Amino acid sequence: MTNADRTNFAAMRIIIVLNALWLVLSRPDLPRFASLPVVFFKQIPRITTIRFAAFHFPAAIEWTLYIALIASLIAVAFDIRTQFTAFAAALLLYRFAALEPLIGSISSLWFTCYTHLILGLIFIAIARKDERWPVTAFRTLFALYYFFCGWAKLLAAGLHWATAANLRASILAQETRYIFHTPWAATVASSNALCLTLAISTLLLELLFPIVLISRRARAIIVPATLLGHLGIALTMGLLFLNWPLLFIYVDWAAVRERIRPGATIPSIA
Repeated sequence: MTNADRTNFAAMRIIIVLNALWLVLSRPDLPRFASLPVVFFKQIPRITTIRFAAFHFPAAIEWTLYIALIASLIAVAFDIRTQFTAFAAALLLYRFAALEPLIGSISSLWFTCYTHLILGLIFIAIARKDERWPVTAFRTLFALYYFFCGWAKLLAAGLHWATAANLRASILAQETRYIFHTPWAATVASSNALCLTLAISTLLLELLFPIVLISRRARAIIVPATLLGHLGIALTMGLLFLNWPLLFIYVDWAAVRERIRPGATIPSIA
């Protein structure tokens, strides 16, 4: 692994951990699911309970596991025995990620935004110091997430999805739920040109996102545009994509480091 590879791998590790800690610490009540009546757990199919270890543990065990998850994530951030701590963090995150949607009856497990973090932690756990594949693999998986979001739109609605009428209907539907902060909703919905432009650009960004894997120029355009897109969705529809920090894995952190500290090296870690 070159010095540049080490820098980008370290950056990926820190970005994944910070995103995971943000999600975990913003849900401090996760361990309290154990205090819910057993009836809440009976609705979960047995095979799903086993798959996600969603058993009704005593509160003391739940809090111990929660603290262990936070501690293991911090250890990964500081590159402390990552082969063990990253794997432990992945397993614990896998379990806690499923508790809220399973018990709360949320239909889509993936919407809690833990999937890529779990996979990233597994990559970190099994990666060797002389390998560069973890960063490439993680970038590829995250790029495919955007591509298949666009593909799903085409499967569900075809090219009609990228019309002003469809986007306006989606914006107004979210606004009438009165549970989201949507300061830009009225402005965007009132403009046909703006709705059409945003609908087409959203679909194109998602379908073309994998190009960032092979083109630096595309990366310099598509990644910032995607960040702005997430900001626009949050302000227009009230939907916040909690994995947006993972877009920073596409930054060439080795080049950034070289600009800040020319000639700097990263010491080898035995």
